[in-house]
Amino acid sequence: MRALLAQYNGRRRKFRATFARYGQKAFMQHIKTTLLFVHITDVITGEEATDHLWFTMGKKFGALGLVEGDSVTFEARVDTYLKGYIHDEFDLKYRDYHLVYPSKLIKVQADPNQLFLTKEATN
Repeated sequence: MRALLAQYNGRRRKFRATFARYGQKAFMQHIKTTLLFVHITDVITGEEATDHLWFTMGKKFGALGLVEGDSVTFEARVDTYLKGYIHDEFDLKYRDYHLVYPSKLIKVQADPNQLFLTKEATN
């Protein structure tokens, strides 16, 4: 599903995404707030880059005050990561793609007539 992201590995691109919900993850005995975005589209080509991505809440995202259905445009670098929890160095996982270093975030208010989420996108 992330074949388009694989093409742009290591490069910055401009994307548009729809905010779905907040979440949480534990990191070194601290709880971090996360954000789920769905329908991440490459602004230049108009193609869907991926169906969903999670970001860790930072100052830039926090300042937006996102609610479900808000659209956000931003620039980010495409990068790889090992998917899944790795127990030791011999536990082979596969590489996946995500977006890092988001900047130039611009929020577009939610349209109440177009709020949509599928159960598959939030898993």
